[in-house]
Amino acid sequence: MSPSRDHVPFLDHLRGLAALLVFATHSYHAAGEHIPEWSDHGFLRNPARPLWMWLAMPAEIGWIGVPIFFVISGFCIHLSHQRSANGRFDIFYIRRFFRLYPPYLIALVFFAFVFPFTRLHFHAAFLAHDTSAIGQLSLNLISHLLLLHNLANSPGINFSFWSIAVEAQLYLLYPLLLWLVGRAGWNGAILIVGVIELSARTMLGIFFLLYPSRNLPELVEHFPLIFWFSWAVGALLAQAHLQAKPYPFRNLSLTLVLSLFFICNFVHPLFSFCFTLAAVATAILIARLLSRDTAVPKGGFGGAALRCLEEVGFISYSVYLLHQPFVMDVHQPLVWFFRRDFSPLEIFGICWLVLAPILAASWVSHRWIEVPSTAWGKWVIRQLTSSRPA
Repeated sequence: MSPSRDHVPFLDHLRGLAALLVFATHSYHAAGEHIPEWSDHGFLRNPARPLWMWLAMPAEIGWIGVPIFFVISGFCIHLSHQRSANGRFDIFYIRRFFRLYPPYLIALVFFAFVFPFTRLHFHAAFLAHDTSAIGQLSLNLISHLLLLHNLANSPGINFSFWSIAVEAQLYLLYPLLLWLVGRAGWNGAILIVGVIELSARTMLGIFFLLYPSRNLPELVEHFPLIFWFSWAVGALLAQAHLQAKPYPFRNLSLTLVLSLFFICNFVHPLFSFCFTLAAVATAILIARLLSRDTAVPKGGFGGAALRCLEEVGFISYSVYLLHQPFVMDVHQPLVWFFRRDFSPLEIFGICWLVLAPILAASWVSHRWIEVPSTAWGKWVIRQLTSSRPA
């Protein structure tokens, strides 16, 4: 491979964009958390929502940052593993563990025991001798420690953590994906995981059609197989990149995919398909950008904006880990201090005021937690590989 194929700079820009999109959607939901998302019959978007919520719809669909992250993850994981010297899966999982888990663990401890709006009230439960509450709190904490909380249907310490658990479980499915590739080829494997994901999302749609006012349990809504295709398309693009072959998805109609996304976004039984459509749109965009192989502009406003997105992309994991509780609860101290409630639009604006502090905290987390953790992982891998007999 030539050096130009070893790194894909625009992926850092997409990571930064995805992090800001997720921040935007959590700001939107912090402001409108008491306003029903769907109409009384549960079939269409709630038409009674205030005007500002309709105008802020780009923020509402900022959750598309998650499928963007998943596609990029599939791309980078497969690219990295296939370029590794030995391809051993024990090395793969050690590398992934030190990249993902220590920063996650520190954030988990902070939100579970320090941050006042999310911490688990073990002390109160022990004082009240409430064994049921102690057991529930313990289960909640253990499920988060084991990255199984997306399956445990336990109260979220930090709601954004659900996708970290799904990501870890998709790592566990990665060898199975490669096994499918070995048996059916890449096209066959992608078809299989696509059928699995779309079948699961069809069942979700039927559930919301029959029971529009009920919520799905976490075990169903965040089961990893529901996201397998959306992650695997990134790996498919990486395989084409490695082999210098034409990129899949590049000739699909982005307009058609986005139109289908827009329709599904307004219809509750179809809403689950929005995630897959967002992943496909991301794959189309990445395929076209890879096909063009054009240089990133350096000067002017566009260059400055891309450099900002790149910087956010570097720290995007820490941004994702830290931002949501601060955004959702930022107005609570202000309510206490000013002795008044704030309108949803005021809360939406207040949320954006904490973006700069969150970016600063994320930079510190990236510099002093993520980077050393990755270095520790490399040290462990060197010890393991150097200890093997020649």
